[in-house]
Amino acid sequence: MGGWISSVFSIVAVQPSGRRLNILKSFYVKFERKLPALIDDFCNYYATHQNKTVVFYYDTTALGSNYAVNEQDFRWVIIHEFERHGWTVVDVYLGNPMRHDEKYLLINQGFAGKQRLMPFFNRQNNDDLILAIQAAGVTRGRNGFRKDKGGEKLAETEEDLLEHRTDGTDAFDTLYIGCEKFPQTNNTPNTFDVSGVV
Repeated sequence: MGGWISSVFSIVAVQPSGRRLNILKSFYVKFERKLPALIDDFCNYYATHQNKTVVFYYDTTALGSNYAVNEQDFRWVIIHEFERHGWTVVDVYLGNPMRHDEKYLLINQGFAGKQRLMPFFNRQNNDDLILAIQAAGVTRGRNGFRKDKGGEKLAETEEDLLEHRTDGTDAFDTLYIGCEKFPQTNNTPNTFDVSGVV
């Protein structure tokens, strides 16, 4: 995960099914609403779900800091909030973030059906995430090309909403990488994979 900023946080819920990665719903909070509110939204939405287990994928960017909530890091807050709501969390550490060129290749091959999992979006529950993915630009940096994150620090406007910027796409990226590279096959059916609280 990357881009942990204080203005917007996102989480994406998926369920792998065979070669499909069903992107069920994406959530975000912004401004004064922080990580606990984001997890509240998820848990309230799925309150009637029988199997209250989530697989939480994260990388080093979720560790060691949390200026948005308290002295605990992002990973701790997310796990604590899910457990506070009665959910079981299987936390899966991905290590350092994947290089941008490798991530781009992996995810684009996934969209083309050339990886183990191909993403399928529930359009009704992912409008903002879909717009953010479609709008994500590419820029060339000192280490080659990368996602253009230049807009993340700008103030929100009616034409440039925070939820349509690259923060939410980072959540999706981390989740796709986790599901593709670190599959949790021992989970029972109807377990949610979540990630990228960005």
